Amino acid sequence: MRLLDAGAGGWTDTEKSQLRYRLGIDGSSATPAALSKLSTKVIASFAYDESVSTVEGNTWLEQDGRLLATVTSATASFYGSDGTLLFPALTDSAPDAQGIFRVSKVNPGFVAGDSIYVVVQIVAPSGTFTTVKGLQIVG
Repeated sequence: MRLLDAGAGGWTDTEKSQLRYRLGIDGSSATPAALSKLSTKVIASFAYDESVSTVEGNTWLEQDGRLLATVTSATASFYGSDGTLLFPALTDSAPDAQGIFRVSKVNPGFVAGDSIYVVVQIVAPSGTFTTVKGLQIVG
């Protein structure tokens, strides 16, 4: 397959690499460096079940809309609205086969009206990626 000319200047090597990767025609499973920095993001979701006093969360790393299964660990740190760390960070170093991490804590001390934010970090071979999610406790 031949890439079409991008005009008078043609495609740069980086653009060619990204196009080949996205089209799956480069013969390599390696992700181009410029692409991985631009399209990698942490996805996280947390919920608190008051009936069993447990907070649970799922988190994963997406690259170009696909789950990355090559991740090594995830850490979720819960903070109160005043910035105080509420308890030691929850860590999972054993993602499932798809690369999804699950964390939970029984009796986290949440009460109705609490406004919490969670800082999530996922470590992968290409670096450490972070996101922040809010969690509002209702009663």
